[in-house]
Amino acid sequence: MEEIDRIPNGNSGQNVGWNWIEGTFVRVRGATIAGLAGAYVFGDITGALFAIGAGDETVRLPARVPGVLTGFGLGPDGELWALTLDKGAFLLVPG
Repeated sequence: MEEIDRIPNGNSGQNVGWNWIEGTFVRVRGATIAGLAGAYVFGDITGALFAIGAGDETVRLPARVPGVLTGFGLGPDGELWALTLDKGAFLLVPG
């Protein structure tokens, strides 16, 4: 479980609480989806996917993971996998 908070520039040092569920990483390192290289990818329980790139702009990805999204993992090659509670794991690839 993760909490993602966006704090605008110039507002550092904010305490958003919930330190035990704040995410630490899921930056894409693979090359399969070039536009996601270095982006922080996250989603919600409905399967909607989002990414925050180097410019801190949040983008909704044109993809949806079937089932109940529970997390992400990186393969040994750095490619991104989406994990679900009920449908298994999915390698994210270009459409």
